[in-house]
Amino acid sequence: MNANPPFSPRPSGSGSRPPGPLTADLPATSGRVLAPLLGLLVLLVAACASPLQITAPTEPAGPWERRFEPPAPPATDRLVLEPLGPEHAGREHAALLSTADHLRATVFDSWPPADYDFAQNQKDLARHAAEFARRDAYAWAVLAPDRETYLGALFAKPVRASDGEGDAVQITYWVVAREIPRGMDEQLLRTSLAWFQHAWPFVEVLLPLRVENRRAAGLARAAGMVERPPPSFGYRLFAWTRGS
Repeated sequence: MNANPPFSPRPSGSGSRPPGPLTADLPATSGRVLAPLLGLLVLLVAACASPLQITAPTEPAGPWERRFEPPAPPATDRLVLEPLGPEHAGREHAALLSTADHLRATVFDSWPPADYDFAQNQKDLARHAAEFARRDAYAWAVLAPDRETYLGALFAKPVRASDGEGDAVQITYWVVAREIPRGMDEQLLRTSLAWFQHAWPFVEVLLPLRVENRRAAGLARAAGMVERPPPSFGYRLFAWTRGS
């Protein structure tokens, strides 16, 4: 671009071009006044000539994308959730050992194994924390309001929605056996289900349950989940679908 101004600020004199409309009859001091203004004009013209930078609006991140910010976990007068990690290893390992028979009989097929030691628990919790950081899957420790007493755990992993549209999640949970007569499993299911329904962008929440776990099946129905028959590989599937 030619940065020279389209007119001369100097008054006309001998040998100069004829005065233009902006230079005729100007006093000698006008050059000192107009020069800064001309510089500003050049800058404005250059700015207008630059291509306009338009940033397209960013699409909201899905729950399985790394840039997604998970909603704050719920807290009630009976339980709180916090992301599961190696810092929970001591408390979780003790809780698992105290309720291992119950878990193998009702929740998991053969987990935890009889030789499940502290080192393996630390490794598992480190893996859960890494998955959480990548948004590959989520896991939370279930604690009493004092955040010291370990009550169980909640897990969430991605699954395909039944209609192929939107984000869906499959959840699994467990509670120490001593807390089940006090209804802690019902409290955890209702609290977590409401959280996934209202704070997360999921269109569907799936809950597989072993056929032996009749109590959990009853709790799922009472929480508004619908069973999808038939049972497969020893599991029943319960679902909540947005809008249904």
